[in-house]
Amino acid sequence: MSQTIQNNHFLRAMGLELLSLLQTQRGRQDGTDEPTKPVIQTSLSIALTRCCVHILPVLVSITVISLNLGGLYLGTTIPGAVTDNSVSIAIFQVLAKLQELLIIASLATIVFEVVRGFLISGDGVPLGFLGSGFMFSQISYFWSPDFWGALGARIDLRQKLFLATLLLVSGLIAATAGPSCAVLLIPREQEWNAGGSKFYLRGLANELHPTFMSASIEPESFCADAEGINYAVCPSGGFHALRAYSSFLPMIQNSVNLQSKPISVFGLWATQKLKMASTMRVVPGHQLTGLIRGVVCQTSASGPYLPVAMYQNKLREDWYALVGNLPWTGKVSSASAAEYRWNNGDSLRTATRVPVVRVACSEGQNKSAGVQKVRFPVLSRYSCWQGNELSKSVQLNNTGTNQIRTTWVPLSSDFGTVSSGIVFEAPWTQDQNSRVVVGCSVDARWSNGNVDKSIGLLADQADQELWGGRPSETSTEFRPHANSSWTEISLEKSWLDLLTPHKIAQSTLNNDSSLNTLENILTNSAIVDATLINSVDQTETWNNVQVGGPNRTIYLEWILSLLVTDGLVRQGSSRALNTSGSMHRWSLLDYSPQPDFENQILTTGQALKKPSAPNITTFDWRIIIKGFSYKASSSTDYLSISVLVGHIILALAHTFWLISKRQSSGCWDTITELVTLAQNSGPAHSVLRNTSTGIKCKRTFAQVAKVRVVRRRNLEEEEPETTSPARVEIVFYENKNSLEEDYWPTSEEETVHVSSSATWPLAQREAAASSAHCRATPEHSISSSRALLLPSLRGIERRSDGSVYGSHGGPILKDFDIVHPDRLYS
Repeated sequence: MSQTIQNNHFLRAMGLELLSLLQTQRGRQDGTDEPTKPVIQTSLSIALTRCCVHILPVLVSITVISLNLGGLYLGTTIPGAVTDNSVSIAIFQVLAKLQELLIIASLATIVFEVVRGFLISGDGVPLGFLGSGFMFSQISYFWSPDFWGALGARIDLRQKLFLATLLLVSGLIAATAGPSCAVLLIPREQEWNAGGSKFYLRGLANELHPTFMSASIEPESFCADAEGINYAVCPSGGFHALRAYSSFLPMIQNSVNLQSKPISVFGLWATQKLKMASTMRVVPGHQLTGLIRGVVCQTSASGPYLPVAMYQNKLREDWYALVGNLPWTGKVSSASAAEYRWNNGDSLRTATRVPVVRVACSEGQNKSAGVQKVRFPVLSRYSCWQGNELSKSVQLNNTGTNQIRTTWVPLSSDFGTVSSGIVFEAPWTQDQNSRVVVGCSVDARWSNGNVDKSIGLLADQADQELWGGRPSETSTEFRPHANSSWTEISLEKSWLDLLTPHKIAQSTLNNDSSLNTLENILTNSAIVDATLINSVDQTETWNNVQVGGPNRTIYLEWILSLLVTDGLVRQGSSRALNTSGSMHRWSLLDYSPQPDFENQILTTGQALKKPSAPNITTFDWRIIIKGFSYKASSSTDYLSISVLVGHIILALAHTFWLISKRQSSGCWDTITELVTLAQNSGPAHSVLRNTSTGIKCKRTFAQVAKVRVVRRRNLEEEEPETTSPARVEIVFYENKNSLEEDYWPTSEEETVHVSSSATWPLAQREAAASSAHCRATPEHSISSSRALLLPSLRGIERRSDGSVYGSHGGPILKDFDIVHPDRLYS
């Protein structure tokens, strides 16, 4: 029998009471419909069954929170029988809605428990809070007269604040539970940290990224040989790629605003990108990026740090070889790693120093033989360049030639933050009297950044609004700010000669051996054409600014910025290699995997052995893949988690409270039961007068109700009748210390004849008069309502003083008692 009772309570708690009612109806043979029942039951098992409504939503919430905090990578598709991600997401949305309904049901159980407790044994509950268990999930309830009117009730302040706070918290959770469940339950495509490791380069930071570039920092002798352009670790190692690029690079033209047109096919003023192929297997290719002068205020370029990219490339290869063979063992810890092979792309992250270079060139200057003065732009340290200065110490070759000449020259601090200067000389005129000369200033720096495979990403730039120039000029990537990590680089002539050597393997070229690599690149470009050579005034042609016309100055800036940046990218590459043997057998110098390489690289540990050599620099490598996953990464994720945690705390607090009390109740948690209780209770005429057709006064919602045991008796009876179970009724207080005095009896034997006020003119007038005042006198309201709407009761005599007498002739009185646990009530 007790097991059946527990089952019934469990089904009711889970919202499946219909099954219990059907089973009970089949088992009853006495023909009665409703048995007497206790209001409060003292039983630990019954209390636990009434907490079962919390189990499923709490377990689901804990699972979802654990997945998002712990993380689970799923791959390029959501696992399951459905292969269409859109269908899978729709299914998860339905599940999120179901979880929302479960959470609201759990919260309603808590609210009903608290309201019921205050009704039975507390100071009572304001009328506006009686239906809060049904309305708290509607956000509009919290600005309704019900809620705000109930706050004015005269009950214990702590009880009122506790109930109001519970309703507010429950309402907030109910309103946000659906979106929160959707955010956490539906996997989304996002970045995932899939592993990493430390690796090591020989040399200290100032050796890896020197501020004084000279030939002495390139110990390999082959970089100075004719074959140096074939070694990707040498400063000139990008010659082949730059020569091929410039041969196809169209001339930069002036746009409508007489600024340079973009040369990118990706859109107006988009970042320019150049992929530099490698001439060595062990050295990966890389990408140079930059912006040309035009809408941006200066021409600049940047790139990765190649030694870091070399280690990144090798670690990435080994990582993919590893995850491609990982089995799925069924363990949650290995579930993510088994899906790493399925991703929508990866990115690598290693913090390091990266090179960034800006180049500014003057307008073409007509220089005849014997002139040694050339104008160079002045580069401000923290703004774009805006003027030129004349250098008097330039040593130019005054021998006429029909070839392009370039000469690296040192520049003083009068020209700002310059690493070096370079003079460009166009072919001499046909009479060999003069040529166009352009002076260019080069500003090279190391900046904090990241290397992502073949790309260098700047990480320490000044805010755009803080950089000098017009607002339209603020998109330049060369934006150092005061006290930043940007360190200036001095480019010495010995290193520049390695960057643009004259010794070139003639087997690769069909050009004059007198040209250095830069001159060779420019000769094969569009910077000098027949229009310039055949013009009467070459300087005027060079400087001619017209819409659609060529801008040779900016073209030269772009080529020079790429050349210097590419040379700095390759700095220190040779020290990362074991260069013994032929070039094809070279390998990374300190790439020695640990015995547990697999575990270390997947858990971002130390997958490589640390070399014993002195003066090493440690770098951290991360691989980040993209795919569907569970991972809390944004503020909305953590806000959603806080919502679910709030519900879990309330559910656990409710459970522990019931367990500690061992008393619980399941009454009046449906609208039907609450209406039935009100129907079986005596009316509160003076407190709830004129409310049968609606409530218009906020004070009415503050009237306090209690549930009490009520027994009726005649005045002549000393004790109430005890032969039948007492009945619980809802009674109202007129204030905190007095019960409602006016009790109008109702029972199954009493027939109340109520006529429609629409047919009674007197009733219409009385109703209109009374509705105009929220605080009509009790005597007028009660007497008029009884006289009009309740003219007769069978067996009941109403006397002129307003007292009520039963058929036995004595007045009807009522006795109140508190609700006792485990007693049966009708």
